Amino acid sequence: MKTLKQIIISAAFVLGFGLVLAPMSVGAVSVIEDTCADPLNANSTICKSKDDDIKGVIGAVVNALLFLLGIAAVIVIILGGIRYTVSAGNEASIKRAKDMILYAVIGLVIAFSAYAIVNWVLNAFG
Repeated sequence: MKTLKQIIISAAFVLGFGLVLAPMSVGAVSVIEDTCADPLNANSTICKSKDDDIKGVIGAVVNALLFLLGIAAVIVIILGGIRYTVSAGNEASIKRAKDMILYAVIGLVIAFSAYAIVNWVLNAFG
């Protein structure tokens, strides 16, 4: 029974990491790029990219950083849970594990607040 449980957990980890690390499918044809390559269409509305202005660049950077911070916070929460589980009743280990989880959640709240503030400033002044 114990080996069956280990096999199921191992399969779940392998499938989980496989889905996260799987490459995305892409197409070979880009209608917009082909249209914008023509000098007659270069100034059309469809050829103006949203990321050409500073608002788009800042938004993309903030989104990327928030994504990375979210991944780091989830990893810290998982590590804190593992530490809490294997603490064996040691009060110092339990406190350290609870602090890890608490600080990761506080970090997420601060990150989402910063995301909201940045988006508000970009929409209000941009």
